[in-house]
Amino acid sequence: MRTRRGESSTGYYHIMNRGINGLYLFNDKFEKEKLLNIMVEEKENIELKIVAYCIMDNHFHFLIKAEKENLMMYMKKIGIRYAMYYNRKEKRRGSVFQDRFKSEVIEDEEYLLSAIRYIHNNPVKANMVEDFTKYNWSSANQYIRRFLKIENNRCKENDFDNHNIKEIGVDIEVFKWVEERYGNKEEFIKNHLEEDFYVHLDISEDMEKERLDKAQNIICRVFEEKGLEEMSSGSEGKEIKKEICLELIKNTKLSAREIGELLNMSQKQVGKEKTRIKKETLE
Repeated sequence: MRTRRGESSTGYYHIMNRGINGLYLFNDKFEKEKLLNIMVEEKENIELKIVAYCIMDNHFHFLIKAEKENLMMYMKKIGIRYAMYYNRKEKRRGSVFQDRFKSEVIEDEEYLLSAIRYIHNNPVKANMVEDFTKYNWSSANQYIRRFLKIENNRCKENDFDNHNIKEIGVDIEVFKWVEERYGNKEEFIKNHLEEDFYVHLDISEDMEKERLDKAQNIICRVFEEKGLEEMSSGSEGKEIKKEICLELIKNTKLSAREIGELLNMSQKQVGKEKTRIKKETLE
């Protein structure tokens, strides 16, 4: 039985899908161009806003603001059209995507900004480029061109000039909101270079590794802030352990079992903290 998709109260969704069995669906510029062109064409027929995107070689990330029904229709049309193109091109039959697309609801501003940063930094994480602004197949440079247009009253030359592609165009209302948060191009880029303690939707193997890596980073950071080399015993140690536990619950999406193993706490103890946080959120 399929899990029912969550519905975002803000309308923001982080979307991800990958090629079946690791298939490299977007391995060359022509395949990436095709997906982007399909995105542009279908966007003209369905009411939604593109916030961010990144097309990798074997998967993609979209950040979209839409009514849930419109989002489902948009993704369905993109999936069908791209599968038909790819199968015809490669003279193959059958599914091209691993499964139905994965989605994550975004309910607050900080997480939204973090998701934009995460999507733009995907090529850096995969060691495809050292600088996220050097990757042509994400929305990062559309944001930067908008900042330049404001600063210089002109657009930077289109990075896609040598490509047979219709530029999607990040929604102007979203950009204005991002501009208010950062003010200029330099601050926007600087924010993208900061460490992110959130865990975002991605390929399952990568997500598991990222959760554990971020958990270790959080533990190390708290130890440094407290001037500790190891967890102390007694009441002080319990309070520090509780502090770390709360951060891990809020920022890593690790299970109670995984957090308990990292902190030498019982799963029941961690579960109580999770329940308490959930109640506070609802109040």
